Amino acid sequence: MNPIRRQRLILIIGMLMGLSLAALLAILALKESLNLFYTPTQALEDATPLETTIRVGGIIVTGSIVKSADHKIKFDITDKHQQMTIHYQGFLPDLFKEESGIICLGQFNRQKIFHATQLLAKHSADYMPKEIEKAIKKLHQNAPVSNDAKK
Repeated sequence: MNPIRRQRLILIIGMLMGLSLAALLAILALKESLNLFYTPTQALEDATPLETTIRVGGIIVTGSIVKSADHKIKFDITDKHQQMTIHYQGFLPDLFKEESGIICLGQFNRQKIFHATQLLAKHSADYMPKEIEKAIKKLHQNAPVSNDAKK
């Protein structure tokens, strides 16, 4: 084989091996940072992974929030079919309240108890900053009245 062709072949094979290694590392990194989302019904099934970080979301059940002095919180969430208990230690988000939506990031331990490390509270969809609300009211007050509206 011609030495120049052999050198090109070795270079192409080396580049393909490098690209393959980079793709493999990227896939492994993405797999580790992937957080699956479950409802309480899905999370309580036997197929839920143990000691793997997942997200569980639902509505906080009324009267289920139990707080202790050392910032440990226990509460139940539901998806209207099943209910599950969440254990969390830390400070609660400002929007954390009964009957509101929440997403909990954490893991099931071997006893199937979900320990959350992060809580994401959902805010109301009809929230509007006061400045924008005032501007809209002012705009409606200053809008000219059409001839059709006068009739």
